Amino acid sequence: MAIPAPEIRPEAKPYWDALAEGRFQIQECKDCNNRFYYARPFCPSCMSRNVAWLPISGNGTIYSFSLVRQKGAIASAPVFVALDDGPTILSALVDCDYDKLAIGQRVKLKLMPSDNGPPIPFFTPA
Repeated sequence: MAIPAPEIRPEAKPYWDALAEGRFQIQECKDCNNRFYYARPFCPSCMSRNVAWLPISGNGTIYSFSLVRQKGAIASAPVFVALDDGPTILSALVDCDYDKLAIGQRVKLKLMPSDNGPPIPFFTPA
């Protein structure tokens, strides 16, 4: 599967650098303790700019998913994952039996290489 490299915005560079080192991280507001994803220079809850990067496990549960079919075959499986350490994020499921997926199922992070860029976070059953 060819995955295009992401466009890396300055505020997200620490996120992509960590993924290139095999680490997964999100941001946390030091004023209100809100943990959030995607990267931005301020907390989306209280608008504070006192935010820091927080390493997390990459484990979570399926909150919601969809099976995208192309000519009857499953082409992809977008998923919302409720991370154990923070927010719910949008990604995709890989390396799984699509017929056995379920809401609430445990998943773990799986980094997949991109074309000439950092790895991309996907999830697979735990």
